[in-house]
Amino acid sequence: MKLKELLFTRSEFEALIKRKDLKGSLSYKISKAYLVVKSDLETFDKTKNDLVQKYGEPIMIDKKIGDNAIEKVDTGEKKIDNTSPNWDKYIEELEELGEQEVDLSSIKKIKIHEFKDLTISAESLIKLNWLIQD
Repeated sequence: MKLKELLFTRSEFEALIKRKDLKGSLSYKISKAYLVVKSDLETFDKTKNDLVQKYGEPIMIDKKIGDNAIEKVDTGEKKIDNTSPNWDKYIEELEELGEQEVDLSSIKKIKIHEFKDLTISAESLIKLNWLIQD
């Protein structure tokens, strides 16, 4: 699976982990699967933040000095958006990062019937298809 595909399922996967109504065995299987991909997700987050630092622009805030004077002060943080001059370079590297393969071979798929007691949307099931076995 490509990293970008895993990222597409991230919110559903993390929501599933946080559910309180999971039976013990299902919770265990989901947790084990999460531990397999957790480092990939954390590495992506760090790399994305590094790219923001590399291509982003400083976040400036107004600071009042004296009675009427205001100066721009660098917060030490950076941001990037589609109006930034380096946006295309940032997106190019982000897309390249998304093409990296994530090894899911050690994840044991969870049988669909184990989800029978949960209310879960079809959209979530589709996104989590890589984790589920018929």
